Amino acid sequence: MTCSGMSGVCSTISSPIVSELGELLPPSSIFGTLWQDAEQDIPIDQIIVPPNSKRSIDPDKVEGLMNSMREIGLLNPIVVTQDYVLVSGRHRILATRKLGWKTIRGRIVATDALRNELITIDENLMRKEVSVFEESESLNRREAIILALGMRSRSGENQYSATTSGEYVVAGTTGGTYHRPPISTGKLTTKDLAAASGLAESTYQERMKIARGVDDEVKEKIRNTPIADNKSELLRLIKENKDDQMKIVQKVLNGDVKDVKEGVSSVHREKQLAEFSALAEDVKKLPDTISLIHADFFDYEEQIEDNSIDMIFTDVPYISDFAEDIPPFMTIANRILKPGSALVMYLGHARLRDFFDGIRECEIEFGDDALQYYHICALEHTGHLAAMHHVGAMNGFKPVLIAMKNPIHKPYQMYNDLIKGSGREKDAHDWQQSFPETLPLINAFSKPGDIILDPFCGAGSFGLAAKSCDRKYVGIDIVKENIEISKSRILKPN
Repeated sequence: MTCSGMSGVCSTISSPIVSELGELLPPSSIFGTLWQDAEQDIPIDQIIVPPNSKRSIDPDKVEGLMNSMREIGLLNPIVVTQDYVLVSGRHRILATRKLGWKTIRGRIVATDALRNELITIDENLMRKEVSVFEESESLNRREAIILALGMRSRSGENQYSATTSGEYVVAGTTGGTYHRPPISTGKLTTKDLAAASGLAESTYQERMKIARGVDDEVKEKIRNTPIADNKSELLRLIKENKDDQMKIVQKVLNGDVKDVKEGVSSVHREKQLAEFSALAEDVKKLPDTISLIHADFFDYEEQIEDNSIDMIFTDVPYISDFAEDIPPFMTIANRILKPGSALVMYLGHARLRDFFDGIRECEIEFGDDALQYYHICALEHTGHLAAMHHVGAMNGFKPVLIAMKNPIHKPYQMYNDLIKGSGREKDAHDWQQSFPETLPLINAFSKPGDIILDPFCGAGSFGLAAKSCDRKYVGIDIVKENIEISKSRILKPN
């Protein structure tokens, strides 16, 4: 800090952005002399604390300050205006009041709202005690202030003077010329602001997107929540429209979903379901070739006659508890499948042992009529691969297991056992599968007019496939919403 002679007026730099402005602007700038009266003791009961601060008080921080101030006193003075309105130091004021101090050391600055707000913002940012969301808000507000003060380089405006490309000038009486470069006006660019904030330019721009992309009502909902300090969650949230942002955040805060990513999927599903339901209103019944049943398959299976199903095609539930249900399911499948019919199952790697346990159960119960292992296909994953940490592998495919009931025979047509996945669709169901890659398997192990059963039909993807191949289809699911989704999808015009 430097003081100008006997006047008692002192000049200092209080923050990165003020420092940047101080270096770029001429001495006559409003930032040329920032502090007045170096420091003085200020009566605490005369200090006015503005009530509109968005930052909440941290009791632990106040307690820590009290302990420190008892031992070594106040290290950093507070900042107030000439009218004793607090600019910076809310936690320090609270600590001194609890300690019973009568005065506190403070610096007095000119009563200029925008300049003082810059001081407050930059002090908070320098302390790194703000969430990602609060940092984004602060940076956005700081940029707005600098723009209002005419210190920001606007979009499309060159940061240099009118001679932006420089010019060649006659060098006095010599007759020679030299190139005079552009003259800076001192206006701050995004790069300047990012550097003054200690951030990479890309990070700074991300913060701006967050501050400007979150709806105002949503901002108040997420303030002081875990969402506010999760950059990935915030960047995902700003991709949604205003109404969906509120729905997503409300789901997270209510505990209906674990994070914004799940909330986005849930809201998108609800919108799709509403669209499907509206479509289904015009349709009174399903075609005779399609049956959808809301039931637990293990309760309903007794109503299915022996040797009545031409093919079972299903993606079994992913919940861990279902592993022990695979062998009982396969014995039921053995009973209801016609001789020479196939069971085709999408199955996770961890369930392969349960599949072969099921084969053994069928052999014990049905002897020569038992399901036999026939073949395995690999459904190639697309996009990001998931890590299988227990075996140290990046998982690139899902097994598709095929079992056939005697008499074993060749498929009706050739199929490729390396299936190129078209990606899981997620518009209607969390574990929804895309159906185009299933068509070769349906054509290989069933004939037009055959009955295909899916005991865990989910969003009805296999029903769409069966319909497109002119097969009859029976879908069963324990979740009523899934049956409604399946109905709407199967009935939706192509």
